[in-house]
Amino acid sequence: MKFHGALAATVMAVSGCTSVGTTPTAAAPAATIEARPQGPSYAQRVRAAILPYIVLAEPMEGNPAAQVKVTTRPDGEVVDAELVQSSGYSSWDKSVRIAVLKAGRIPLDVDGRVPPVLFITFRPIP
Repeated sequence: MKFHGALAATVMAVSGCTSVGTTPTAAAPAATIEARPQGPSYAQRVRAAILPYIVLAEPMEGNPAAQVKVTTRPDGEVVDAELVQSSGYSSWDKSVRIAVLKAGRIPLDVDGRVPPVLFITFRPIP
C-alpha cells in the first residue's frame, strides 16, 4: 500500500502510554497519562497540535514508524525534537521531526503540566 502527500499528513498516529510515553528524570518522576472519560485524551490533544504541520512528498509502502524524543519546558514549549528511531524513510523522519518543532508547544495535561520528555511514535496509518 502506498501513501503520498496530503493523505499521509491526515493519518498520523501518536503511540506510547495511551499514546504518549514519558521518561522519569531526577526533577520529575515518570508521568502516567491516562485517557479521561470526558473530552479528548492527552495523546489526542498532542496529536492535534502536531498533525497540521506534517507534510510528506515521498510515497511510502507499509506503515513505517518514526519515533521522536521531544524535550519540553514546564509550560509546554518544545525545546528539542530528536529522531530516536528511523522509519526507513528519510522524508517521513524529517517531516515528523520538523512538525514537532513547528508546533512549538505541547498541550498541558488536565493537571496543567507537560512531561519534560515525551517519546512520540508517528505512523502514516493509525
